[in-house]
Amino acid sequence: MLFYSCNERYNTENVKNASILELKTSEDLHNINRLDIKALNNNLKIAKFNLSKIEEMQLDSITIELMYFEYRDYLHCVNNLYESLNEIEKLKTLLNTNITQLANIKKDYKNSRKRRNDLDYYLFEESQIIENTSIKVNQTIYTINYENKRFVHLNKKIEELIN
Repeated sequence: MLFYSCNERYNTENVKNASILELKTSEDLHNINRLDIKALNNNLKIAKFNLSKIEEMQLDSITIELMYFEYRDYLHCVNNLYESLNEIEKLKTLLNTNITQLANIKKDYKNSRKRRNDLDYYLFEESQIIENTSIKVNQTIYTINYENKRFVHLNKKIEELIN
């Protein structure tokens, strides 16, 4: 009876740890879903239009040199937004996979009457993946917010140069 109780407690502790990881993963997914992807896509459409306008203009080398610094920053900003948008889709998939993995691990711990040492490695590995994913989620959200603000400023400058 005492042996069973210790095993039960051990599994319960790991279920609790998996639940904490689930909460963290759900929060990351919620934060990603709060991003205004529609506005981001609209900014990228504006950038595509403005860049095509610049390409259509037959600019002399002096004008290009004057525009270079604004244009370079604008391109970097737009590229960062594109990369971040692609990263968001990958992260959503990864977060959903993490949620499924954690649910399966929890179910295995809960359904076992014996101590599940074999699952400890998987729980540890999943916790490492979730921690790294969470860092990447926060970095990507920061980048999107930062680059969106930069885009508004840089886009205004580019439109002034175009017109």
